[in-house]
Amino acid sequence: MSPRGGVEPRWASGGDELYYLESNGMMAVPVKKGPAFDFGLPHMLFESGYLTPGYLSYDVASDGRFIVIASAPLYGRTPINVVLNWTRLLTAKK
Repeated sequence: MSPRGGVEPRWASGGDELYYLESNGMMAVPVKKGPAFDFGLPHMLFESGYLTPGYLSYDVASDGRFIVIASAPLYGRTPINVVLNWTRLLTAKK
């Protein structure tokens, strides 16, 4: 439950915590299960700056580690070149 509006919610593997992004960080809120959900107070886990609405920008591994995709700024993007069959190029130079 986000009082300021969070995006991209993900459950912790134990189901006792809900993670989400807010504008300035990765948030977590404890959740108690029962006949109705009981949400605790949200707290920031770490500052992220990775908020990219419309994209899935993170996930949580089963061991609790976060996998975060950092988005490049809109200016100065560095292209990524993919080289197929690169091992053939190595043998050709011998």
